[in-house]
Amino acid sequence: MNVVVGPGGSGKSTLVRAVDLVVRALDSTETGDARLLEEYASAQRHDATAPGFCVRVGVELDQPSERQAIVSFVRAAVMSGLSDVDADPGYDDQVRDGIDERHLLELFRGKLAVTFDARPGGGWSVGYEFSYNDRWYCYMLLGRPSAGQIVPGPLTPSHPPAPGGPRLSDRLGLQDGSEQLVFDVASLLPGEDGGTLTLTVGLLDLRGLTPSLREFATLADVDVTQRRYYTLARVLRPILHGALVLRSDQRLPPLQDYDPVALGTQPTLTDPSQLPLELFRLKAGDRAERKRYQRLQAVFREFTGLDLDVRLRVIPGTDTRRVELWVSDRDREVPIGLAGAGRWEAVGLSAAIVEAAGRIVVLDEPAANVDVTVQRKLLARMRQIDGQVLLITHSPLLVPAQSPEDLRRLTRFQLREGRTKLRRLPATGVPERDQRRSRWLQILAGSADARAMVFAKGVVLVEGDTELGAFEQWFQQCPTAQEAGTPDARNLVLLSVDGDCGFEAYVDYLRAFDISWVIVCDGPALRLDRQGSVFAQLADAGVQSAELATALNAGRSSHGGDDAEFQACLDLAKRHGVFTLAESFDEEIEPALERFDPTVWADAKRVGQRSKVRRGRFFAQHLNCPAEVDALYRDLVACLG
Repeated sequence: MNVVVGPGGSGKSTLVRAVDLVVRALDSTETGDARLLEEYASAQRHDATAPGFCVRVGVELDQPSERQAIVSFVRAAVMSGLSDVDADPGYDDQVRDGIDERHLLELFRGKLAVTFDARPGGGWSVGYEFSYNDRWYCYMLLGRPSAGQIVPGPLTPSHPPAPGGPRLSDRLGLQDGSEQLVFDVASLLPGEDGGTLTLTVGLLDLRGLTPSLREFATLADVDVTQRRYYTLARVLRPILHGALVLRSDQRLPPLQDYDPVALGTQPTLTDPSQLPLELFRLKAGDRAERKRYQRLQAVFREFTGLDLDVRLRVIPGTDTRRVELWVSDRDREVPIGLAGAGRWEAVGLSAAIVEAAGRIVVLDEPAANVDVTVQRKLLARMRQIDGQVLLITHSPLLVPAQSPEDLRRLTRFQLREGRTKLRRLPATGVPERDQRRSRWLQILAGSADARAMVFAKGVVLVEGDTELGAFEQWFQQCPTAQEAGTPDARNLVLLSVDGDCGFEAYVDYLRAFDISWVIVCDGPALRLDRQGSVFAQLADAGVQSAELATALNAGRSSHGGDDAEFQACLDLAKRHGVFTLAESFDEEIEPALERFDPTVWADAKRVGQRSKVRRGRFFAQHLNCPAEVDALYRDLVACLG
């Protein structure tokens, strides 16, 4: 399982859009419906200088059925390409004997590429890129050059046209009565003159269907009476649909009305709106399919405590069949459309879990409509899936934090200078680093607020709960907040580290995931000669600077006198993202707050005797934000950028 986190607008859902675009592109190559891609024609960045864009999704065909589909296509395409040679019954045997998985290894790993050329006369191109002898080639699926051609280089918008090459029979050594097929992937690649072959399967003459062509027609579910040409998309499309379970953040309502013919078909797992049809198919299917339906019901019951069933009825006066989903408890039952968005979401999640074995499951914001309990159960279920899971979320409850391996499951997206940057923890076998990560887990496991740090653009770390309660109130209403934005508007998280020795682990964690941070501490933490000072914690967390190292080695800032020493430490702290309201080394937060209004502070202490958060919040609610606090917030915002 891999979990993608980060602030809103950092590009997390773009991952799902990229996969969806590739799925639609393959659908378009087979159906000829260009409308499938219209939504993405305006997807280019507004500040982009290139005339188009390209999306690539890596593909590795590691299942025997997937590899056999590629082998079957190439065999059939080769037989189609030998139409210019006198038909010899032995050619098909040579093709079947001379082309197998060993000869096509380079085709089993590649990239599905989709480009859009926004210039007049441009448009969409789709290809399958693969590498041979450290050089890239592209099998065209749609656009220019023509579909079926293998052209040099990766796919680009407005790829240059490719000239035709020699006959396939010449390449394969089947001319002049040769009895042996000479084949490898190089046989299909452009020659030194740039000439290309067109590799397609032509099922035009039903009388000339050889065993290789018939095998392809059966495997690819081809209607041979259509008499048409087929590209590699004919096998790549079902491979992708069969390997992928996709749930985007664009929730679609259930599609319930179907033509009778559709009731026996298997819908794609990339379209959750067709889940009623899939559930009906499973319920009415063979024994294995009925068991999957029962497992889906059990998962739904685990998530919601309700029963799920599917029913079929005929709409009067029409041939349309309505496939209805119903949820029920002991007292009543309601159709899924009236059960709430969370119930429909739970149906989709249950289906994704049951269908996940051996597949790639992509879930975008699965917590959008489900409650806390379901989120916890979902995360536990995701850990058990026998397949690849990509979970994109804004929910702290879906951030795994039980083991060091969980930390390596996280990939954080963040916008930096207008571009998405990724941060992921490397593997480590260093005991010291493993120990530090164990400390991170202690922080994350005990607090959803701490897990929320990965979604923030910046984090404000404070020593304790008193300042947390006060700052949360003041930072929302101070003058700087009205000008520069509140913490909520700027996506800043305020978090207590529970004491002046707690900063190191938080800063270490935040730096590991490239999350901006600042610290607000009390006066005692600023003493350079104090064990566990905030400066020593920064150094232990990996913050490096010459002046910090020099000050720590000296044990003081080299300025004489307490006032001068405090000011020097204050300046050093600010240059390293550390701020305070204290006016001396001895002043802590509560005396500092009392300076602003002793009377209101006395009331706050009385109201918040058992809760420091409540004490700080009461004080801030009954006292306008002091100028010193406004200046502090201004400094924090400027430091975080």
